[in-house]
Amino acid sequence: WKRKRDKYISKHRNCELCFMHMDVSKATEVHHIVPVSRGGTNDDANLMALCHRCHERIHKREQKGDNK
Repeated sequence: WKRKRDKYISKHRNCELCFMHMDVSKATEVHHIVPVSRGGTNDDANLMALCHRCHERIHKREQKGDNK
């Protein structure tokens, strides 16, 4: 996973969520869109490069059961 993560983040240096909102933040985390525990894979199509703030926000939302 570490090699895959490092390769992905080297290609996606900015947070993909911040970028959608016209902001530029450095990506520091690689997030599984569909968690591996729910059948998600390590394929690029299931990954997002995120800054720490966005990654935390997504996981807090998931813990509350709100997957929107």
